[in-house]
Amino acid sequence: MHVPTHLVAAMSRLIRMLCIAGTAALATPGAMAKDDSSPAGVVEYRPTVLITGSNRGIGYEFARQYAERGWFVIATSRSPEDDFELKELDEAFDNLIIEQLDVTDHARIDVLAAQ
Repeated sequence: MHVPTHLVAAMSRLIRMLCIAGTAALATPGAMAKDDSSPAGVVEYRPTVLITGSNRGIGYEFARQYAERGWFVIATSRSPEDDFELKELDEAFDNLIIEQLDVTDHARIDVLAAQ
């Protein structure tokens, strides 16, 4: 399967930005989880995953399973306002957020990476 060069470049840029941001992940609310059983002030790291195409198929299933396992899930979709099943998943898990993302939109990739 041939993947267009511009898509490879866009996804590579997003991955690099996420890796760079990963060093600051311990300071982000999503990557941190306060465990009620841990001593006061102790915050534990929560692994984070970004999934593209989370509105259906394998992307949806990955989002569901990672959320069930306690990971912080950034579930992306081109049009999340129309994805009712994904919204139901968001309501079921407090460790899942939905973000709009079209992987061909380079400006949106940059905005999401900055978030």
